[in-house]
Amino acid sequence: MCSPSMTKRGPLLFPILSLMGASAVFGAEFLVTPLGEVTPTAINAGGLIVGNSASGAFLHDGTNRTQLTVNATYFGSPAGGPPPQRYVLATAAAMNASGQVAGSVLPVPAIPSTQTAVLTDGKGGGLLFSQGRTTDAVNLQGQAAGGEGAAFLFNGTQVTLAGGEFPKLRGLNDAGLAVGSVAPGFGFDQAATFDLATGAATLIDLATVLENLYGPRPAYQSTATAVNNAGQIVGTIRYAGGAPIPQPNPSFLVSGGTASNLGTLGGLNASAYAINNNGIVVGDSTLADGSQHAFIYRNGQITDLNGLIATSGWVLTSARAINDRGQIAGVGTLNGINSGFLLTPIDSGAVQPPSIATQPAGGTFELGASITLTASVTGTPPFGFEWQKDGKPLTGPFTNSLVLTSLKGTDSGIYRLVVTNSAGKATSSEATIQVLDPLLATALYTVVQVRGEVGGKYQIEYKNQAEAAAWLPLSTVMLTQNPQLVLDVESVTNRYRIYRATRLP
Repeated sequence: MCSPSMTKRGPLLFPILSLMGASAVFGAEFLVTPLGEVTPTAINAGGLIVGNSASGAFLHDGTNRTQLTVNATYFGSPAGGPPPQRYVLATAAAMNASGQVAGSVLPVPAIPSTQTAVLTDGKGGGLLFSQGRTTDAVNLQGQAAGGEGAAFLFNGTQVTLAGGEFPKLRGLNDAGLAVGSVAPGFGFDQAATFDLATGAATLIDLATVLENLYGPRPAYQSTATAVNNAGQIVGTIRYAGGAPIPQPNPSFLVSGGTASNLGTLGGLNASAYAINNNGIVVGDSTLADGSQHAFIYRNGQITDLNGLIATSGWVLTSARAINDRGQIAGVGTLNGINSGFLLTPIDSGAVQPPSIATQPAGGTFELGASITLTASVTGTPPFGFEWQKDGKPLTGPFTNSLVLTSLKGTDSGIYRLVVTNSAGKATSSEATIQVLDPLLATALYTVVQVRGEVGGKYQIEYKNQAEAAAWLPLSTVMLTQNPQLVLDVESVTNRYRIYRATRLP
């Protein structure tokens, strides 16, 4: 999944640096902190890292590493059923800003190779899912997705099986868009998106990228690995057509419905693993000599991360996760020994106040629809985000995106985003949301004004045509006021009636 969006937080978790803990040189963009012999998989908005090690899944707070455990029950267990049991997480694949972790446990001691999907609640508890062996993604709302073959999506209250043939789920954004792959005809994997509510799979169009790489109708396999809150998707492409080989195997980015090749660091292969809400991508790529280095992709350019740090014996081989602060977690070697790493951006000077680069857009939407309001922000992180409706703050936590699901009439209004940091604040332009009720309808009726004596009884009659001989009864009324209005409910289909009132005894 994409690294969770940043909410308002305190200072960075790694302000104190030592020769053993971090390093920097003039011109470098990142400080490097070693994490030990681990493989990070995700870093959340607060800089907390999860990943995998020889002893199971771990949580790293920048100083200490702890083993991840959970007291969990199976989702859907009846009230009064078996109490939660304590498990050690075997793997951790993703973590949101609230500290919820998606991964797997080994719940059956007699069958130690059997994994079961788990989603922790960030407070020591969690849920197990019988539908899959691992949970691979979790978003800010606590919705989750994961698995291969028997892949599943969890919307917080119910589980839906992913559609398509042999689906694999890898990423999930805050709007509930899941990404991964399917294998049409049980052939090669093809990158796809999945609907959280229905599980329906839709292939991602990579035709232009593929034809530029391999020519018309190539044989290939692809998978989408991450998606951010703007709907930008990253993933990998692998040639599967046999000779002639070798062929390039790049990573891709889909933005605004258009797919592009991210390129490589000079070699043939590249893999994109994560994209943050600023559209910055990280992964790994081979060089011309065949060695592998970690990369960062931003502003349309792929760059070797090893050129953005002090050497200090480091070789960064793969970047696996990035948050909205620009912190990056991955793996490499330090003086020839395998080690996970954390890259923290170096403060290049004065803190720049926030600025809204792209404004949120409103619109008219159907009742029950789901929408996302998004603004892109520049300046110096960390940022605090507050969304307002009709001038009043909404209840957070928030990112630069606001997800509105199952729209109601009361969701209509004027929305805006207020962004703050230590240097100031910025307010977006207003985005007006109008929710249409499909049952709402209007009609034009005729109202007859009757003047007479209060307490008097009157017969109201009509003719549809002036030349008609007979007057037809409409209603009988007793005046409670003078004048009094009488509604003709049939006039919506008979607009040219003539009326008269007659006093009754």
